[in-house]
Amino acid sequence: MRPLLLLLSALVGLNAQPEANLFTPSRLKAFGDYLFIRGDYLRAAMEYERYLYLNEGNDDSTLFKVGLCHELRGRHDFAAQTFETLATEASGQLAASARLALLHNLARGENWERIAASGSLEEGTFYHHYAARVALDPTFLDSGYFDIIKNDSLRMLFLTLEKERQEIRPKRPWVAASLSAVMPGLGKAYNGRGLDGLYALAATVFSGYVAYNAFAHERVVSGLGSAALAVSFYLGDIYGSYVGARIDFQERQALWRARLGRLDPVLAHPYLEQWLAQ
Repeated sequence: MRPLLLLLSALVGLNAQPEANLFTPSRLKAFGDYLFIRGDYLRAAMEYERYLYLNEGNDDSTLFKVGLCHELRGRHDFAAQTFETLATEASGQLAASARLALLHNLARGENWERIAASGSLEEGTFYHHYAARVALDPTFLDSGYFDIIKNDSLRMLFLTLEKERQEIRPKRPWVAASLSAVMPGLGKAYNGRGLDGLYALAATVFSGYVAYNAFAHERVVSGLGSAALAVSFYLGDIYGSYVGARIDFQERQALWRARLGRLDPVLAHPYLEQWLAQ
């Protein structure tokens, strides 16, 4: 119902007004609001920009919605440009929201260099600067780096995350493969998957024993089949240990980044939801 009302308000009086007045700034803005609510963000941004051009850009809230349109359609580069303008030219709560939206879109676009160069390290921007610092320079940080955070509980959360990051050590794939070549399952144990290592050892030893027993009783066909199975288990364990060492490090990093993401200030200040609810 609301989108329909916005469309009607944008088109009201069409028959009563001269054609020259059909595209007044107020109607362009109303039509942009209608498109925004409908989820047609590209066309909404175009209507908002036409409105801003005719209105000589004197509407920071509409410019903010232009940035939201670009963010919602996944163009974080365009969104960052829009929010950067507001962050420097607007004032009050809108400017604060624009600064947060700017950092958020730079992070979504993994533009870590611009985040690192976007100003000094402050408590309000710490999350994004820390994420950029880790992405650009993975060397470990001492506790003094986190002193900028005055909130004790929040500082402890970041300190805990940094400690966990320092404990994520990459496994060496060739070491894992070599250990499995020496003894099946040992490479998987090196990767922290002891149970998988036991399965690999049991499968290889059992199939090798079956092959040995078959050849001992001159059952050549079953012996060859069991031997082939034992070799496949053995080689598969070596390859699996090699790949597993690489995947394990990537998975642990992904889990750490997911935990870091829970501290994103956008979750505490969801500027996007506030505008969508309007």
